Amino acid sequence: MRYSLFFMVLIPFYLTSKEVDIRLAEPASTVIIARQSGVIILVPHKKGDNVTHNSVLLSIKNDTGTTDVISMSNGIIKQYGELIKLDSLINLGDFIVEIQESQLKGILSVKNGLLDVKPFLNGVTYCCMKVGTMALDIKINNQRKTKDMTTYFFSIVTKETLLLELINNGSIRNMHISFKQE
Repeated sequence: MRYSLFFMVLIPFYLTSKEVDIRLAEPASTVIIARQSGVIILVPHKKGDNVTHNSVLLSIKNDTGTTDVISMSNGIIKQYGELIKLDSLINLGDFIVEIQESQLKGILSVKNGLLDVKPFLNGVTYCCMKVGTMALDIKINNQRKTKDMTTYFFSIVTKETLLLELINNGSIRNMHISFKQE
């Protein structure tokens, strides 16, 4: 059995109708501020690089030794602070880096009785949400059912950095989004 839902996203990140509501949340960001002063001796990444949890973002040397500043999440380096350059001095409280999380989340709400589809199960990955020409899998994290609507909270399972770029530059507003359950 195959069902398709096709929509044109006209406003940023979501589309709403009486029967179906698809929302893509803006990716969360983590901002790291200097917790000590020192001289920067290592900057192994640049803006746009992918980093993983515990990746070294930079190393600082001062009188007490060398300290690595590490990433607290997976993501993409959105920006470094203006002072972040080799051999630069940073001070306590200076902005170091912003990391945009690479995992995108969203909500798919379907009016009960609209479609004759099997209910989605928590923790299961399904194909396919299409954004433009990209086919993305979604993993159902949780769900809530009311008298009129079933709402599925999902994460997009992809390593496509293009999707983050489309959200960041606003191009996603004019793209077709569809979801089908096969």
